[in-house]
Amino acid sequence: VVGKCLECKVPCDQISGAILCTVCRDLILLCASCRSSMNEYHCERHQPWKTSYFTFLERFSADELRKQHEELKTMYDTTYVPAKEHKNVRKTLRKQMDKITARIKALEDGTAAVELNATRRCRTCFDSEEVCDGLCWGFWRSLQPSSSTTSTKKEEEEANLLEPILEVKVGDRVTPGPDWNKYRLGSQCCNSTISSGPRKRKRIFDGDNDANDGVQASSPSAATVVEKNEKSVKVGTVVEIKSWASGVTVSWDNCDDPSYASSTHKGGRKKKKNNSCKDNESVAIQQSNIIYRWGAVARNGKRMYDVKKVA
Repeated sequence: VVGKCLECKVPCDQISGAILCTVCRDLILLCASCRSSMNEYHCERHQPWKTSYFTFLERFSADELRKQHEELKTMYDTTYVPAKEHKNVRKTLRKQMDKITARIKALEDGTAAVELNATRRCRTCFDSEEVCDGLCWGFWRSLQPSSSTTSTKKEEEEANLLEPILEVKVGDRVTPGPDWNKYRLGSQCCNSTISSGPRKRKRIFDGDNDANDGVQASSPSAATVVEKNEKSVKVGTVVEIKSWASGVTVSWDNCDDPSYASSTHKGGRKKKKNNSCKDNESVAIQQSNIIYRWGAVARNGKRMYDVKKVA
């Protein structure tokens, strides 16, 4: 044994794709005992962040989140200066502070609640440990059992016990399904603002938490404009069924606005300078790169459906 656990320093040299830094996703050496007592891990470089930076915020109260925000702000103002020499780090800190602020607002508005017993999630795909063991990427993914390998009698019996995959075909209309992962795919809703008045106002949408819905005036006189915010669940069309039959790609309706027409694996908003035809083409490309699970088998033997057919 040539390595040591980052936390307790006991001999440890087993690298796993499930043990990643929550900030930079670098691999970390941690013993089983230390892993069981931690929800998220931090590499040696990000040890100063281990009390203030977390990918999953659902288990923290508003007071705990405010404390995290203060610590991040202190690092932003004092540690990572001058700004020109720490652009990327400061950008990461800003994004996390914005995320914490939005979460606090959601808790105060009552649109979110603290989940004290929230299960640990995979840092790569954001699914719970009941669904994913963290080995869903890179070298480890290639080691997972597949239909192309020789199956044992026991494996064949287990496969026969699985519920049959639901039928789907190109052209079917779908909407976010029972296993939609908001951390990976973003919000289930499309937001729009209907305005009445002398001038139209700009729509703002945050695909991660819907906590920053609002409008921005396009002229001083627009302050008197009456607004109405509407939320509707996304609806789209299946445009491709993957060859392995448990994944589909979807083209979502209302994709004229690239800021929310497509989801990213981070669930974040994709900023665009303008709403040109070129932007719309890039949105279509982004959508085609997102694969939604359709009957994929999870770690617990359950079939997962990110989307479902519209009745």
